[in-house]
Amino acid sequence: MNSHHTTVLSMLPPWLGIAVGHIVDNASISNLASIASIAYCLVGVYVMLRRNSHGDD
Repeated sequence: MNSHHTTVLSMLPPWLGIAVGHIVDNASISNLASIASIAYCLVGVYVMLRRNSHGDD
């Protein structure tokens, strides 16, 4: 799980990564933060795949 969060944080701007880190530290909304992180990661991968497909054309 730590490696997943590290990968996600490495894709984010530093200020956003710090904000997400503070949110994840808050146990009451850690589940929401995890869902948001996964969703953000999936969207990022989807956009990258779309861009790569258009670039290969």
